[in-house]
Amino acid sequence: MLARPVRFHQEHVRLLEAGASTTLTQRLPVPAGEAAALRAVADAEQRLADKQLRLSMKARSGEVARLLAGLSAAAAQQAHVLGSAALR
Repeated sequence: MLARPVRFHQEHVRLLEAGASTTLTQRLPVPAGEAAALRAVADAEQRLADKQLRLSMKARSGEVARLLAGLSAAAAQQAHVLGSAALR
């Protein structure tokens, strides 16, 4: 009964450990001006989406792959919304 959730958890931990990167967790400087700040956050969201997509392709579990792909889609959507807002 617990074998599947345990496998899911182990795979998630493996991906998180393998994919840990200071480039995604470091605090970035905030540029002056609203448009520049929005663009910087949009760019960071897109980098996160790209990283999650790459990790989803490496997942050994379909459930983990789908989870990471969903997270990637959400981050890409945020990047689009924030990037569009920066252009206004």
